[in-house]
Amino acid sequence: MANPESHKTMIKSECNVFVRGLEWQWTSQDLRAIFEEFGTVVSAKVCLNESKQSKGFGYVLFNDA
Repeated sequence: MANPESHKTMIKSECNVFVRGLEWQWTSQDLRAIFEEFGTVVSAKVCLNESKQSKGFGYVLFNDA
């Protein structure tokens, strides 16, 4: 059996945050702008319906927890 210590694994220290209660007019850019004050945002995504309006939730991925 291989020794787990012998294999180096790169672990990213990213933190994905679920955000709900968004207004219908919010965009991914709005979400990013609001959350950038809390840390480095890797990505921000507002989930959209078929009409390209916010479903009221999204995700923000930070570089660090």
